[in-house]
Amino acid sequence: MLRTHKISIEQGSGEKLVWATLKLTDRAETAGKAASGRWVHWEDSTDEARIKFTSDSKEHLYWEWKAEAPATMLIGSKMARASHKAGEEEFFQVLITLNQVQRNSEGRFSGSGKEGAGSGKGLLTYNVSPYFEKGAIVWTVVAY
Repeated sequence: MLRTHKISIEQGSGEKLVWATLKLTDRAETAGKAASGRWVHWEDSTDEARIKFTSDSKEHLYWEWKAEAPATMLIGSKMARASHKAGEEEFFQVLITLNQVQRNSEGRFSGSGKEGAGSGKGLLTYNVSPYFEKGAIVWTVVAY
């Protein structure tokens, strides 16, 4: 079942806590095994505006989820590769990795393990100045 999701990511604590919400829209699904789609920077964030994770155009913003252990969601930018080598048609630059992401039969995402029903840990690949720093993040599924 194709859905729209909101996932919040955060880093730090107390006065140094930064967070942003991403809106993900399903485009394709292989029942219980994989899903992919598009995402946008949602208005909900630390500074009440959109935190830009990339300057790439919206049509290149892409995410994919695979159920294979450990179930992982990769969020980033995907576009045609400039190279003309065989087998190098697309390039996927991963900006955010969310670990232990589960997807139920209704197409809803949740966390697994000790992190609770709707959250988990992840990794930010690059600095997002002046907000996020490259490294560990915590993610939470915003209620459906």
